[in-house]
Amino acid sequence: MTEKELWWKGPPWLSESSVSWPIRTDIGDPLIDEDTPKPAPVLTVQVMEEPDEIKYFSSLFRLTKFRAYAIRWKLKVQHKSKLPPTLTDQELHLAKVQLIIQHQQIHFGSEFATTYSQPAGIIKVTY
Repeated sequence: MTEKELWWKGPPWLSESSVSWPIRTDIGDPLIDEDTPKPAPVLTVQVMEEPDEIKYFSSLFRLTKFRAYAIRWKLKVQHKSKLPPTLTDQELHLAKVQLIIQHQQIHFGSEFATTYSQPAGIIKVTY
């Protein structure tokens, strides 16, 4: 880098008087009327409202447990069956999958409707 004169001093014409500097010929376009107003850029924003249960919990694990207990309660009421007192891995997995699908449907609604998804119904992006 120390040997690059252009880097340290700039182009040779810069050290000469401004009369000998190159003249820019690309200033403005005569075909464009400068009085014509230019179209303003448009930005469209869509506000996505998160479900209340997502806003309430501080971690994904707590939210997943809440959803799993809600699913369990619904099954217990519908089928009037007894369930073990602790959540199973399957219940937690089902709750997590439901949360992911719900989140994807909210934020990627149009893509979700037109995209082939995994067997669980989750959009998977690969690079």
